[in-house]
Amino acid sequence: MSEITEPVPHTIHRERAVVVGSGYGGGVTALRLTEAGFPTLLLERGMRWETGPDATTFARFSTMDNRSAWLTDHSVIRNIDKTWAPYTGVLEEVVGDGMTATCGAALGGGSLMYHGMTLQPSREDFAASMPLAAHLYDELDAWAYPTVARMLGVSTVPDDVLASDPYASSRAFLDAAPDAGLEPFHVPLPVDWEYVRGELDGRYEPTYTTSDIAFGVNNGGKKSIDVTYLRAAEETGNLRIETLHVVRDLARNGEGLWELYIDRIDTDGTVLEHKTIVADAVFLNAGSTGTTRLLVKAKTKGLVPDLPDAVGTQWGNNGDRIYAWIGMDADIGTVQGGPACVGGRDTDSPIPFTVIHAGSPEQPPGIKMMTVVGFGVVDAAGNWTYDKADDDAHLTWPASGDAELQAVIAGYMNRLAEAGGGMMVDTDAKAPGTWHALGGVPMGDAVDLYGRVHGNPGLYVLDGARIPGSTGACNPSMTIAALAEHSIAEIIRTDLSTWSDSRSPARHLAERATGVISAWQAARSVPRRRARAAVSAGRQVATRLKREHPAHQADAMSRPAATMLIAKVASSNCRWRQRRTSRAPTKAPSSIAGTRQASRSNEDQLMRSREVLSGTLSRLTTRKNHAPVPSIWSIGSPAMTRYSAITGPAALAVIVANPATAPMAAVQTGWTVGGSRRSW
Repeated sequence: MSEITEPVPHTIHRERAVVVGSGYGGGVTALRLTEAGFPTLLLERGMRWETGPDATTFARFSTMDNRSAWLTDHSVIRNIDKTWAPYTGVLEEVVGDGMTATCGAALGGGSLMYHGMTLQPSREDFAASMPLAAHLYDELDAWAYPTVARMLGVSTVPDDVLASDPYASSRAFLDAAPDAGLEPFHVPLPVDWEYVRGELDGRYEPTYTTSDIAFGVNNGGKKSIDVTYLRAAEETGNLRIETLHVVRDLARNGEGLWELYIDRIDTDGTVLEHKTIVADAVFLNAGSTGTTRLLVKAKTKGLVPDLPDAVGTQWGNNGDRIYAWIGMDADIGTVQGGPACVGGRDTDSPIPFTVIHAGSPEQPPGIKMMTVVGFGVVDAAGNWTYDKADDDAHLTWPASGDAELQAVIAGYMNRLAEAGGGMMVDTDAKAPGTWHALGGVPMGDAVDLYGRVHGNPGLYVLDGARIPGSTGACNPSMTIAALAEHSIAEIIRTDLSTWSDSRSPARHLAERATGVISAWQAARSVPRRRARAAVSAGRQVATRLKREHPAHQADAMSRPAATMLIAKVASSNCRWRQRRTSRAPTKAPSSIAGTRQASRSNEDQLMRSREVLSGTLSRLTTRKNHAPVPSIWSIGSPAMTRYSAITGPAALAVIVANPATAPMAAVQTGWTVGGSRRSW
C-alpha cells in the first residue's frame, strides 16, 4: 500500500519590497532600504549559520561532510570522492558547457566561504571591465568604496601574524614575486585579526591558521555580510528575513505588480509550502547564476515577456584560474595560514590581471605545495539559454572567452616557479571553473547604470549579474557592494515614490475592483463632478468587494447607504496630496456605519478589517520611522463615532452614511490613525 502524503499548502502574501538573495548586493540593498524606513522582506534559499569562538558550524576540509554542498549527494570540491545524504549546505555547483561556477548558498551569500579579498580596482582597470560605467568611478571612489570598506572593517595582515610559522608560504610568495615581474602587495580583508592571534597562542581552535576556510570560518573572526550589513538592517526593525526559501520563478501580473513563486523547503530539500509573494518592487541579488537563471526563465516562459533581449548574455568568469605551486625551494611547512593575504601585479601588462597566494589545507610531511590564484579582465563571452526539460537556464562558455588572459597569467605563474623553484600545475586546464561568476544581465543592454531592468519598473538587479564578465582584475565582492551602495542611494532618492504611489497596492485595488480611478482623477477639477465620480466609484467597489469576498465583507457591504470611498495613496516621502472640494462640507457626517472586524482571508491574506478607536478622527499623524505629517482634515460636531478600515492591498475604505459630503482621505499602509497605530 502506497504511503498517503498530505498536499503541499499554498499561500499568497503581499509585500512592498522584496530582496532576493543576501550576498553583497542583497545585503547592501536590504540595509539601505530599511534605514530609509521601508519595510523589506529578504528571501534566502540557504540557511543562517551562527558562528563564534570554537564553533563547529561549518564543515572542515579535513572532515568534509554534507554541510559543504547544496542539496547534492557528493562533494563539489574536485578530487574529493565523498558521498552523503543531500543537505542545504553552503556551496552550489552550476555545471555548464565549458565552465563550472561554484556559488554560495547561505545567509550572507558567498561572503561566508570566500577568502575575503576586498580589492578595489584602479580607474583604468575598472573602465576596462565596465566602460559604460567608467564615468561613475569618481563617485564610487569618493564614497561608495570607502563605505564598503568601513562596513566590513577591512585591514591587511599585521606584521606579527605574517611573521608567524603558519604564514611561511605567504612570505615565500612575497620573496619570489619581484623576480617574477610582480609588484607584491598585502590584500585588504574583512578579518578580526585578534581571532587569528587567538589561534596562534592556543586560545581558539585553528581555522584561519590552517586555511580551513573554504566552507566558512568557524571561529567567528570573519566580518561577512550576515554579521555586518544584514545585522545592521535587522536592527532597524524594518527587515524580515526568510531562509530556506527558494525562488523558482518571477512574473509580472496584469496590474504591473511582481509575483515570486517560492518553495519553502527543509534541510533535505523537501518542499513544505508553496508561496506566491506579490510585491511592488523586487531587487534580484541571487548572484550572477541565480539572478540570470530567474530572468532567462521568466523571459522564455513568457512570465515577463518584454525583458530585454540581452538577458542571458555577456557572462564571464572573472578570468579565474587556480594553480598548484609544487616543490618550491622555501620550507613552507605542513600548515599554511590564511586567508589569502598577499598578492602581486604587473601594472604594465596589456591585459590587467592579479595573482594571489592562497594557503592550502594541511599537507602530509614531505609535500611542498601552495595554491596560487590568478584573475583578470576577460571578454564577457558566456551565454545562458533556457532548457525546457530541466525548467532551468544553461550556461555555455567558449574557451576563447579568456584565452588571451590565461596565456598572460600562465606566463607569470611560470616565472614565479622559476624565481622560487618547483613547478606550476594548472588545476583548471581540463575542467575550467570559477568562484566569481559575473554577468548575464549586463549594464547598458539589460539594465541601466543603477540596476533598473529596462522596460520593467519596480524590477532591479543590483548584484554581480549586471557586471559584464569581470571586475577590473580584482575579485568582485568590493565592486559589487560599492555599485550596490551607489545604485540603491539613487533608487531611494528617485524611485521609491514611484512604486509607493502610482504602483501602490491601494491604487491597484481600486483599478482591479472598478476601473474608475482614472475617471475620478480626470474629474477632480470640478468639485461636484468629483464628488459624483467618487460616489459612483465607491458603490462599484463595494459591489465588487462583496462579490469577491462574500464571507468576510457581507455584513459591511449589505447596508444600502454604505459607500466605499477609495483613498488615493500619497507618496511615501511623507508629503500627502490633500484632495478637497472647493466648498467645505456644510455638515459633518453624524456617524460612520459600523462594521465588524473581518477575519483575514486564509487563501490570499489580502483583505482584513481593523476596527479603529471610536471618537473624533482629527488627523492622520505619524508613520513608523517617519516625521509627523500634516492633518488631512478636521471634523466638527457631531463627531464621528465609528471608523473602520478594510485593509489588504493598503486601500482605505470608509463606509459613511452621507458619502457625498465626506472628505477624500489619503492613507498608506502603516500610518497611525487617530493616535492608534495600525500596522497592516
